[in-house]
Amino acid sequence: MASLHARLIQNGEFLETASNSSSLPSTDRSSSDSLDSLEKTSNLKSRQDHFRFTKKSQLYWKLGVAVFGIFVMFFARVNMPDNPVAGIEDKVLMAFQGVNDWIHLESNSFIRGAMLFLCATQIDFIFFTTLIYWVFYGKTGRLPITIATFYVIRALVQSLWWSPYPAGYYWDSPGFPSFVAPYGRGSDFFFSGHSGFLVLMANEWNTWGKKKMRNYVLINLVYTIFILIVYQAHYSIDIFTGVFFADYCYRRIDSHKEKIDAFFQHIAKKAEEIFGNLRSTEKKSI
Repeated sequence: MASLHARLIQNGEFLETASNSSSLPSTDRSSSDSLDSLEKTSNLKSRQDHFRFTKKSQLYWKLGVAVFGIFVMFFARVNMPDNPVAGIEDKVLMAFQGVNDWIHLESNSFIRGAMLFLCATQIDFIFFTTLIYWVFYGKTGRLPITIATFYVIRALVQSLWWSPYPAGYYWDSPGFPSFVAPYGRGSDFFFSGHSGFLVLMANEWNTWGKKKMRNYVLINLVYTIFILIVYQAHYSIDIFTGVFFADYCYRRIDSHKEKIDAFFQHIAKKAEEIFGNLRSTEKKSI
C-alpha cells in the first residue's frame, strides 16, 4: 500500500508538471521573443561599439582630411586659370545659344512672346498670392523684411558693379504689363532678382507648411531660370548668386525674426501712442 501510494503521488506530480507546462506556452514564447530581441539589441550595440571611432582613429582621419585639403589647395594654385578673354564668357549661355537664335527668328515671335508672358505673369501671381496670404495669416514680419533686405543689398551691389548686355539679350514686352518683372532693357544683372525672389517665396510657403504651393513656386523657379538663360536676360553667375543669396538671406532673417518683430512692434506702439496723443490734442483744441 505504501509503495502504491508513492507511485500515485509521483504520477500526480508528473501530471501537474505537464499541465502547468502546457498551460503556459504563450508566456514561454513571449519570454523567448523578449530574449531574442534583447540578444539582437545587444548584438547591434556591440557592432556599433565595434565600429565606433576611437580618439586615435579620429586623429588619423582628421590628419588624412587635412593632408588631402592641403594637396587640393596646392593643386588649385599650380593650375590657376589664365584665360585671355576680351570680355565676359559665359559657358552656360553659350550652351543655349542655339535656342536663343531660334527665339530671335521673326517667325517665332508669337512663341517668344508667349513664353515670356507666361514667365512674368506666373511671378506676378505668386507675388500677390503670397502677399495676400501673409496679410491674413502671417504671424511675423519675416516676409517683408526678407524681401526688403534682399533687394536693398542687390541695389547696393548694382551701384558698384556693371556688366555689358549679353549678345542675345531679349526682354521686350509681349503686349501685357508685368508688376514684378517689368519689361524693357535693364542692366541690373548681378544678382538676379527674378530667381532670388522665387526662392524667397518658396521658403516662405515651406515655412508655412504649404507644400503644394512651395512645389508650384519651385517649378516656376526652374522655368524662370530657363527663360533667363535662353533669353540671355541674365548671366549664369547672376542666377547662381541670386538663388543662393536669397536662401541665405531668408534663413538669416528667419533665425532673428523674434528680435526683428519685437523691434518693429515697439516702433508701431510708439507710433500709435504719438498718433493717439495728436488726435486727443486736436479734439481738445476743437
